[in-house]
Amino acid sequence: MRRRLARATLRRLMIGAFPAHRLPLVAACAALTACSLVFSSSSLRSSDAGADAGDDAPADARGDVAEDAAQPRCDIAAPFTSITQLSGFTAPEAEYRPTLSDDELSLWFTRGSGGIWHARRPDRASVFGPSTRLVEIDLADGGVDDLVVSRDGLALLFIRPVGNQFDIFRATRASTADAFGSVEPVTVLNQPNRMEVAPAFGAPGEIYFVSNRAGTSDLWVARGGGAPVPVSELNTPAEELGGCLSADGLAIYFASSRTDLGTEGAWDVFVATRPTVTQPFSGVRRVVELATPGWERPGFLSADGCRLYFERWGSSTNSDLWVAERAPR
Repeated sequence: MRRRLARATLRRLMIGAFPAHRLPLVAACAALTACSLVFSSSSLRSSDAGADAGDDAPADARGDVAEDAAQPRCDIAAPFTSITQLSGFTAPEAEYRPTLSDDELSLWFTRGSGGIWHARRPDRASVFGPSTRLVEIDLADGGVDDLVVSRDGLALLFIRPVGNQFDIFRATRASTADAFGSVEPVTVLNQPNRMEVAPAFGAPGEIYFVSNRAGTSDLWVARGGGAPVPVSELNTPAEELGGCLSADGLAIYFASSRTDLGTEGAWDVFVATRPTVTQPFSGVRRVVELATPGWERPGFLSADGCRLYFERWGSSTNSDLWVAERAPR
């Protein structure tokens, strides 16, 4: 009952005619590093299925990813040329909100009306294996949604219903071999009687999320534990539904129902960039090669900038996981 009420409220206050079963989709994805007090890697340790002790990536592999993050191998301005559905994710229930580990070998996603699932593969050329539910942060009614994992694998952010609203929570762990510890709300992001959803790690100290606190579904950001502010350069009178950032924090992919740059579906994917992490985003453009009459929402951009994992809704009841790829420069 609580979950049905929370979702109905979210639909009424935040997303208008947004289909009820798609409410968990109001999310963002994550490209992280984290630092500074509330948003530090030590206070926002990341996530994996706790039973999956084998998810520990070698330190040298993570170092390689850090180098790729500093100098992406693919040009953010280049179009995606290969767009394929992820094999093994064709359940009758909707599957959406993909987020991955830096090596792209671990995948987390939401299935059906809620609940986070996890799958692994031995290498990027292989198909993901069977998925298991991430039970240590779940609720009895499956009320967890919009999970995003930090790039070091030690912190996660997600949403849970609280009364008639959704709030953002976090869980951490000491290493990727451990299960996640206690769950706690990220109080600096949450506001009474408002919907805070779609958390996403950005540049060091940044957390992006979606809120209706200004009256419509907009992107907000909190930096260094400070009070959230709207991402004014990306928000429009339409609905912004969250996004994912590049590993260096200089590019953001997000979904929006805006029509000023052209539209094909109810929500299309857009991208914007910034010269440094202290400056606003600019140069918003629609990623036309991803657009269909259905709905698309981005989930995770690989550390090298070459692959974008996203969800695609071919109908109001069915969503699958996809990946778009472009050639290195």
